[in-house]
Amino acid sequence: MIIWLDPNLNQSDDDEQTRTVIMHLRCIVNCVETFVDFDRCINYITEIKDEEFFLIVSGLLDDHIIILISEMTNLLAIYLLRYSNQSDYERLAQQCNKVKGNFTCIESLCGVLKKDVNHFEKDLTPISTITFSAITNMNELEPSFMYSQLLKEILLESEYEDKNETDFVQFCRLLYDNNRHELPTIEGFERNYTPKSSIWWYTRGCFIYAMINKALRTQNIHVIMKMGFFVRDLHRQIEVFYRHANHCSPFAVYRGQGLLHSEFEKMKKNKHGLVSFNSFLSTSTDRKVAYLYADSAAQNPNMMGILFRVEIDPSISTVPFTSLNNISYFGDTEKEILFSIHTIFRMTSIEQIESRLWQINLMLTDDNDQQLILLKENIGKVTQGPTWLHRMAQLMYYMGEFDKVEETFTSLRETTSLDNCQLVAEIHHQLGYINEKKDNLVAAFSHYQQSTVRQKQGNIKEAVKYLQQALEIDNIALESDPVTIGTRYNNIGLLLKEQGKTEEALKNFEHALGIYLEHLPPRHPSLATIYNNIGLVHRSMGENAKTLNYYEKTLGVRQKSLPPNHPLLAQIHGNIVCVLNDLRQTKSAIEHPERAVDINCAAFGSDHPHVQVYQILVERFRSKLASISDVDNSK
Repeated sequence: MIIWLDPNLNQSDDDEQTRTVIMHLRCIVNCVETFVDFDRCINYITEIKDEEFFLIVSGLLDDHIIILISEMTNLLAIYLLRYSNQSDYERLAQQCNKVKGNFTCIESLCGVLKKDVNHFEKDLTPISTITFSAITNMNELEPSFMYSQLLKEILLESEYEDKNETDFVQFCRLLYDNNRHELPTIEGFERNYTPKSSIWWYTRGCFIYAMINKALRTQNIHVIMKMGFFVRDLHRQIEVFYRHANHCSPFAVYRGQGLLHSEFEKMKKNKHGLVSFNSFLSTSTDRKVAYLYADSAAQNPNMMGILFRVEIDPSISTVPFTSLNNISYFGDTEKEILFSIHTIFRMTSIEQIESRLWQINLMLTDDNDQQLILLKENIGKVTQGPTWLHRMAQLMYYMGEFDKVEETFTSLRETTSLDNCQLVAEIHHQLGYINEKKDNLVAAFSHYQQSTVRQKQGNIKEAVKYLQQALEIDNIALESDPVTIGTRYNNIGLLLKEQGKTEEALKNFEHALGIYLEHLPPRHPSLATIYNNIGLVHRSMGENAKTLNYYEKTLGVRQKSLPPNHPLLAQIHGNIVCVLNDLRQTKSAIEHPERAVDINCAAFGSDHPHVQVYQILVERFRSKLASISDVDNSK
């Protein structure tokens, strides 16, 4: 994020100069916030929690205020635009090491800012250090490491649809609204992206690179889930190139970046321990290129310059990586080697190059690394479950991160197809459990209900599949009973109706009706059942005349095939009265609730709820008839 404080800034939408400057800044970092009022700017800055930002200050601002602001840990750098004279600036720069320059024009400021953003993105790459004690005692293991490990499993095991890509593009359009630099690139991504072009897009340095690295760094689960399809595609393409590469002899790659002093001290204490880069990791076979990044980071007094040297022995390691020569957007300018997400290395040694510059030697782990095997086994004990969904839930509960797991499952629900009833049901169940633990009982109850509904829908979907398979077998078999086939059509229709697929349900009911009419006597109860089912479908489609026709046929068959006080007769009388009410046929309707009252009284007794419901209908229709009579008498 870039925050620009300028008391003389014209914030009106029609100011061309301001719009042009903001456009230049958004070419570097998409999110730009402008302020003319100092107090509002400070209030905004102090509320920023999980985001790093750059600050541009135009004009004069008291030195002590700048120094005070610079103490904020998530402020990366300060850039002064037209700030007093050079001697004042030099004095301030000596007191405040986050001040990166005093510029006379925005163009020169943008040039330096762009380079700094690239360096800081490397320096902010999330790294986990895993000591031997943490491997055996899970309470000492960094939660972010376990979270990243399971998140990787989620992203790589999930199935994605074209809809996921469409949703992501729409999300990007909203995020980069009015960004004239990135919007055309987003349009190009929508038109041209394929899984085989994922490396090309990642290395292009456009919105994709910025979004994915920031989301993984901040563990922004909402954005990560939106980009899940891309993470999987990128990982798979790296795997494909790795399998086809001809790596025979051991070789070394390098990475230069900065580490905060606290992170560096943890590294020093972790000799021979494990190190994980919780993102896609870019390295180079050219030591000089990596050294430049490390040396640049060493100039920042808040950081130590680190040159990572990674020894790779292809004969013992199966961790996927690939050379980007000729497949990167930029060709082979940096002789780049790209590792997949969440790669784990072993630290072999650490040595000092200069006072603020160190080399950390790593080795790519292999499948037989005993500590790595033990680590994965122990994580597995904490996060047991049949699916990654259960494992993620177990991890979050273990960590006590109920807000985090709720955020994870909420994002997962938004990106999961509703056709995947079992998964949606499980997500709602987990959300119900989380809210129950947080004493949000209303929300918990709602999620548990939705879980039950989705579970039922999933069972229905499976049942439809098996019934259709049985129907295919019956239709092929020479000695199949036609009535059995008719019953299968009826049952499939019922399940499809439960899923809301009314047109398909109606076709199956009509197939069943045709078979029943041909093979059953006219008084058979199954005919009443199929007439009623067809009537219910037409009712759901708002076709009242057709509904009434089939309900009356149902009543006719039931009156001939059932005892006079059978509850099913009361039920069909109740169905008919609802349709007649919609058709405004009040005089015809009154007899049906009256008959339903008589039947239910005989079947259940006068105090049964069904009797009371139909009695209310009788009173309502009598009142309507009285009103109609009064109107007629007044004419």
